[in-house]
Parts: sequence; structure tokens; C-alpha cells
Amino acid sequence: MKKNQIITVAAVVAFVGLLLFINRHEPARVSEQQAKEAAEAKKLLEEAEGEKPTFKDQIQKRIEEMANAEKPGSNTVAPASTETAAAAPPYQVEFQCSNGTFIVEVHPEWAPIGAEQFRKVIEAGIYNEARFFRVVPGFVVQWGIPGDPEKAAEWEKRTIQDEAVTTSNVRGTITYAKSGAPNSRTSQVFINFGDNSNLDGMGFSPFGKVVKGMEVVDAIHSESREKPDQGEITNRGNAYLKEYFPKLDYIKEAKILGDVAVPAADAAPPTQEAAAPAPEPATTTQH
Repeated sequence: MKKNQIITVAAVVAFVGLLLFINRHEPARVSEQQAKEAAEAKKLLEEAEGEKPTFKDQIQKRIEEMANAEKPGSNTVAPASTETAAAAPPYQVEFQCSNGTFIVEVHPEWAPIGAEQFRKVIEAGIYNEARFFRVVPGFVVQWGIPGDPEKAAEWEKRTIQDEAVTTSNVRGTITYAKSGAPNSRTSQVFINFGDNSNLDGMGFSPFGKVVKGMEVVDAIHSESREKPDQGEITNRGNAYLKEYFPKLDYIKEAKILGDVAVPAADAAPPTQEAAAPAPEPATTTQH
């Protein structure tokens, strides 16, 4: 009986000692485990941050960009002050082309936003090496998609706001092309071959006119007419045009000659008393 009591007491003492041991060392064991897990988590996070975004991530980013682009004014670039732009003096731009040279005189008072954008395009060299990809005799000659696809993608986003038509689309005037959507003018422009005043009511705002070399404009290669695909030009640039439309005339260099002082009588916007027949409106859009 005494022996059993001794065994029982010994067992109890041993059990209590075990509990004391566990209580003493368990916090250290848990702390070590937590530190290990934290270190592994940190390593995984660092590896994840260094990984390239997945295709899913790229698609999601593109969706977000498109959603932001649909917000009014998100991609639209306008001058800081339209009044200041309108007050700017007229300036001339010389186009040295594969078939000759012509000069355009830009009038900010006609379309200040368009005039300011045109200056930026010229200064950026966007028209250099650009092809006259759309030439419809009696109607318009159009250009403005950069020969470099990267620049084409960049300038396709640089849209400007629409503005009131103060000048008629008569022969020799230069106007921005539009995609059909509001505020879609970028770098594409056209020169009117004929008196296309019916375009006035469609919101096409001339911002300048050819003052020298209209015969050069008239002689621009027109055999391909509207065959070149604008989507292919945007995506492949001059590589596409040189392969399929090698005869297209192009701009070697476009440069600003400087401001000009124009007498009040000469600065008045041209007008057209009667509208001349012209192709369907869709033919004046970018795409």
C-alpha cells in the first residue's frame, strides 16, 4: 500500500514537472515558429513583387485604362487658355514633299485649339516621312498618321476638343479629320481640293489655308485614292505603305517658317455662298 502511494506521488510530481517544463519552453517554440513563417512569407512577397505581370494582370490593366478613357475629357488635351491661343499671330508651315513644296498659313483666330495642336505636331516632327494615304481628286487629300507605329499609337491618344466652325471648307483650306466621335481630332488633317462647304455643318473646322504651291497639292499621287487601310498604317506604319503602295507621295520635312503679319482684310475667313456637292460625310473621317 505504501509502495503504491509512493508511485502515485512520483507520477504526480513528474506530471507537474512536465507541465512546468512545457510552460517554460512553449513560448520560445511558438516564437521561433512564427519567426520562421514570417521569414517565408516575406521571401514569397519579395519574389512576387519581382515577377512580371501575368497576362490576366495586363488585361485587367487595359480594361481599367479603357474605362478611364471613356470618362469625359480623360484623353482630351486642350490649350490652357483658348483666348490666349486665339490671340496668337498667324504662322506659316512649309511642306517639302516628294513632288514639290507648298506652304500653309495657320490662323489661330479661326480655330485656336486646332492651330495650337498643329504647331505641336510640326514641332514634334510627326509629319516627316508621313504619306498622303488618302487622295480623292476634287474632294480632299489627307495625311497625318506617323510612319512610326509607336508614334502613331502615341498621337492617336492626343485628342483635342471640337470647336466652332468659323471658316468655310473651301478650296485650299486645311482641316482636321475626325473619327466620328466627339473630340476625336488628333494629328490627321486634310486639304480641300474643292469647295466643300457642306462639311461646315458637320463640324469640320478649318484652321488655315494653302498660300503657296497649291499646284503641288493638286499633283499629289492620287492613283491609290482610298485603298490604303488606315488601321494597317497605324499598326505597321510606312513599312505597310512602302510594300503595298510604293507610289504614294510623302512629306520629306514639315517646318515652321515663323509668324506672319496679315492685313485685316486678308485675315477674314473665306466663305462660300453655295454649297458644292461632295462625297458622303463618312469619307471625311479618320477610320
